[in-house]
Amino acid sequence: MKLLILAALAASIASAAVAAVPPAKARPMDLANLQSRHWAQIQRADTNGDGKISKAEFIAMAQAKGHGDHAEKAWSRMDVDGDGFLSQAEADKLAARRFSRLDADHDGTVSPTERQAGHAAHAGMVR
Repeated sequence: MKLLILAALAASIASAAVAAVPPAKARPMDLANLQSRHWAQIQRADTNGDGKISKAEFIAMAQAKGHGDHAEKAWSRMDVDGDGFLSQAEADKLAARRFSRLDADHDGTVSPTERQAGHAAHAGMVR
């Protein structure tokens, strides 16, 4: 259950990274692409421009997105090395777990259909 809450929060915070693409441009997404988009979204929290995401920056971003109530718990699970910052390696690990859940047919890509199913499942978890 705790992993589901973390996954829901991380997915919500990075939802723009895997947002549904208009059908004309929809195409499968591989892991590297998902990780790149996820990291780019997370970097938006870097308000002081130091290239690192601190706990305070993460919490502020989560609160701005309406997920502040789960932010502390999510942070403790995301900052695996406990250094007080979210690294790209830590974010990539989270994105890889999300990718694994989204890739229902395990073909190494997340299709637009799989992405939409994942968003629908996520919406059901956070509402």
